[in-house]
Amino acid sequence: LAYEVVPMPPASPSASGGSAAPASQYDCVVVEVDPATGERVWEWHSADHIEPDESEVPYPEDPATPWDPFHANSVHLDDDGNVLVSARNTSCVYKVDHGTGEVLWRLGGKRGDLELLDGLTIAFQHDARRRPDGTITIFDNGRPPAPARGIVVEVDEAARTARLLRVFERPEGLQAASQGSLQVLPNGNVLIGWGSQPVMTEFDPAGG
Repeated sequence: LAYEVVPMPPASPSASGGSAAPASQYDCVVVEVDPATGERVWEWHSADHIEPDESEVPYPEDPATPWDPFHANSVHLDDDGNVLVSARNTSCVYKVDHGTGEVLWRLGGKRGDLELLDGLTIAFQHDARRRPDGTITIFDNGRPPAPARGIVVEVDEAARTARLLRVFERPEGLQAASQGSLQVLPNGNVLIGWGSQPVMTEFDPAGG
């Protein structure tokens, strides 16, 4: 991932939050690099494919500060060769066509185009990964006062649905304002790092 500063597109009143539009914004660039040469062989620019009004964050108070409308925080090569991109500031996981750069679907967010089933919601999430069984795991930071949690999601691309299968959360309901990770261990247990909270928790596969 690379963050590059680019000029702002036309102002988006829904994102301004009352502040003056800044002169620039961050373009989150997903980069594929040839390890032998260090050269970029493929890249995808959020500024070329994501509209500003998808963002959930306001403009910065200082117009000289670049706006961060997308804030990509994880990239995962999907089983079919396409790419899963998690963006905190749109509360959305995107599946991106590796060939064309087209967004194939959006899980969550203002323009989500998958039907969310069984109570599935995500907000300000991190660490979206495809698992060998075809599910997707996500660290869901949640929208306060909702607590942070780890979730397992089943996406049916043909039916255009996403279903919540399992939840991993601490009984006291930790909130994590930033960061977070979910790892499936070799024994099937789930290890969660609670982001801005200095806590790690190992769960059994059922969430206990």
